[in-house]
Amino acid sequence: MRLFWLISFALILSVNFGQSIPDSSIHVEKTDVFCESGMDIDSCSYLPLYKTFFEWLGVPYKYAGNNRKGIDCSGLIKVLYRDVYNLELDGSASAIFSRCIQIREEDLQEGDLVFFKINKSRISHVGLYLQDGYFVHASVSRGVMINNLSEKYYKKYFFSGGRIPLSLKD
Repeated sequence: MRLFWLISFALILSVNFGQSIPDSSIHVEKTDVFCESGMDIDSCSYLPLYKTFFEWLGVPYKYAGNNRKGIDCSGLIKVLYRDVYNLELDGSASAIFSRCIQIREEDLQEGDLVFFKINKSRISHVGLYLQDGYFVHASVSRGVMINNLSEKYYKKYFFSGGRIPLSLKD
């Protein structure tokens, strides 16, 4: 329930600062996704991160896409890091991984990246970690969405967490 109020607060901020907000019918649908996920964020969560990825939920997947007409997993990460952390990333999921400090799943923090080896031995998918196992990513079949690392599919293909070094964020 706290997530619902935090997202609602983010939308109020959007209106107050003159930024665009999603269509109200989409708002209800997306809010339901958050509430049903059971993700419980608190006041320590980084509001700009949640506000920004909320605006991308439901955008369809498009290979090499980088806009709201369609986006792929690395494109989503690049947009989120640019808009939230003012950091330009480039390349594929594996190229982004090469810039990261590798971290264990139990050490993941909000804003870290999660990498998957779905296509055999190479990193082929990336998402942005939120908390409590939840991450946002661009799924080939369902577009930008939230999933949990404990789900059977993601548990099977999870490779590593990654953290962009602070020297790159400054």
